[in-house]
Amino acid sequence: GTLEQAFFIPHDTEGLPAKSRKPNPRSMLQTEQPVVEVEPVNPKSIVCLVLGEGRTPRTAVLCAVHYGWTSYSIDPFLAEGWDGYHHEDIPGYTGYSGTLADFVDNTEDSIIEMQNQSVKHLVIIAIQRKKDQVRLKGDGNIMEIRARYN
Repeated sequence: GTLEQAFFIPHDTEGLPAKSRKPNPRSMLQTEQPVVEVEPVNPKSIVCLVLGEGRTPRTAVLCAVHYGWTSYSIDPFLAEGWDGYHHEDIPGYTGYSGTLADFVDNTEDSIIEMQNQSVKHLVIIAIQRKKDQVRLKGDGNIMEIRARYN
């Protein structure tokens, strides 16, 4: 499954896997399944879009700092201090104060994204406070989002 493929390994601020203090009980289980070598995934090649998080992008920052992913917080109500590129103080985090449709249409940000290496995995986290608040429609539909990262 996904957990065995090392997508959710905590990383330090240098992008290196963090050392765990606790032994992983899953690694101690004896299994008779053959071990399949999986090519390691650079955490920066995993792009996480966090939609509708509000003024403070806690989830997007967590994804950037803890997992080392390239994360974007997209919300029209994002606080001004969190908007823009924060690669000096929060490597891998970018805030976008606007709608998802605006983000998909914005070619300026796509140029910055293309400077990163190719995207291997796309994670979309949508936070919904009210019914039908998060809808992937119009220019912000799932096919448009996926096309941006192909």
